[in-house]
Amino acid sequence: MKNICLRIGFIVSVLFPLIYSLACQVSTKTIKTGYYELSTGSGWNEDEKKIIEEIIANLDNLREKVNEMLENELPPKLKLVITDEGMGSTAIREEEKILLNAVHVRNLNLKDCLNRIAHETAHIALFRMSKRKIIEWENKFLDEGVALYAGYHYVGELEELNALSNKIAMEDFKNGKASLAYLRDWEKNVREKQRQFAEKWRTENSGKTPTLDNFITGGYRTYFTSYSFVKVFMDKYSLSQLQRAIRNIGEGKSQSEAFKMVTGKNLSELISEWHSSLSNV
Repeated sequence: MKNICLRIGFIVSVLFPLIYSLACQVSTKTIKTGYYELSTGSGWNEDEKKIIEEIIANLDNLREKVNEMLENELPPKLKLVITDEGMGSTAIREEEKILLNAVHVRNLNLKDCLNRIAHETAHIALFRMSKRKIIEWENKFLDEGVALYAGYHYVGELEELNALSNKIAMEDFKNGKASLAYLRDWEKNVREKQRQFAEKWRTENSGKTPTLDNFITGGYRTYFTSYSFVKVFMDKYSLSQLQRAIRNIGEGKSQSEAFKMVTGKNLSELISEWHSSLSNV
């Protein structure tokens, strides 16, 4: 009996990892383009497969456009994983990896998928540009504002973004949520609301896809307010000057110093210019 148990134990210990490994290989499909290594998973219907094929066809052009926009800061290779985990897309910056939630593929909206991939690709470029400093809470409004611009710019929907961000920013300006202090306290004013929204959505709306309006009311509206500041800055100065300020932050300068080195004005003065533009819209 003892020998039988030992044999069973040996078989399980040897075969189970092998079987598991083979199962993973079957369920995960990896495709390499010029710049991306894409893991798609399996179980897609024919319409979803067509969306994935169109994503693949656009990936290298997307990377080149975002890289050109953000001063060639992207690494030579990026990983893209389509996954059922989480609620949206995200960038794992240290690993140079992008996670695209499968719901965006299942919605059969190619522009939405490409927008989100470009958005997260921009995060990786900004992370490198700022020497990691862009992910500090006080700098997140710059990170998200530029990433929104990159995503909507790539899919040609900046007019829609501008209209929505102006509307939200004007509302936030009136209720005090378009202040520099509010934007810099990202962890309290944004991240906590996002966490609560995600938990509530999974509990009450399991299996459903959040709409843009759901995201806006669930803690993401400050992304659009942040973009409004970025847009006003780029219109008056330029994206290049904004990136110079971000590089200055990466060199250890304070936000105010970083912007003053570029524009001659500190960040508080630039926020005042932004507020003036909102009051004139």
